Amino acid sequence: MQFPVIITGIGIFLLLGIFGMVRQQWRAQKRKRFKKTQAEENLRIVRENRYQAKKICNANERAAYTAACAVIWKRQRKERVFVQVSLGEIIMHPHGRVHAAINSKRVDLLVTDEQFNALIAIEIDGSGHHLTNYSHINDEGKTLALRSAGIPLLRVSARQDNHEDIKRQVRKGLEQFFAKRVNGEFMK
Repeated sequence: MQFPVIITGIGIFLLLGIFGMVRQQWRAQKRKRFKKTQAEENLRIVRENRYQAKKICNANERAAYTAACAVIWKRQRKERVFVQVSLGEIIMHPHGRVHAAINSKRVDLLVTDEQFNALIAIEIDGSGHHLTNYSHINDEGKTLALRSAGIPLLRVSARQDNHEDIKRQVRKGLEQFFAKRVNGEFMK
């Protein structure tokens, strides 16, 4: 009497195993088809539309860039200032999904050393910064990711879009950063 129950159990186990393998193969094929289809769809969209060139940064970011460059030039060192840098280019995580969470986020400015190692990131919070309900969540994610990678973040409040005030905040923040770095307070 035990024999039919055992055979039934083995049969169910085998059927579930086969179903799992078939399902896994089906999902893999679907993912492959989607990637190809998505790439083809993107290409179709690009082919059928015209794009326009635009400035790489807005007026507030240009004011901050000018101030950051002035601090660097005054120091007569080999640091560099970059605009609109993707976090995926300056920090990484070995797990794809974790890396994808920050990959497309950007910092407004990035100061690097002569070897292109990130020293400090700068974010300009302008008048349009908090227009969405999610901006504070994006800000926190960016801050946490940079902090975990050991890259300080200088946030500049530009609520009035006052370019002289932006320049002053950037100069002051960078001068303090470099002073602390020389004193060993900001060493990675």
